[in-house]
Amino acid sequence: MKAKYTLVFDRKKEILKKGKGLVQIQVYLDGGRRFFSTKHYLTAKEWDIKNNSTKDPYAGKQLRERIEYCIKNEPLKALSVGSSSILVKD
Repeated sequence: MKAKYTLVFDRKKEILKKGKGLVQIQVYLDGGRRFFSTKHYLTAKEWDIKNNSTKDPYAGKQLRERIEYCIKNEPLKALSVGSSSILVKD
């Protein structure tokens, strides 16, 4: 059972209200999906929709560091998707 991870920008359309949208991690496993916050907000100008990544290399580095920090330092929590479970950071 392999999990697939992708980044999602402004899933809840907050950019219209707040001017910035949240970048989230989308996890697929056995046909189910879950979203986890990176706690990183970007404007529409900072996000490249075509490549699904940041336009600015510095912002991309900050985002990768934030994701690595979440993986290493936050407590693990079991995620159940369908009949399987994986360990993820919240």
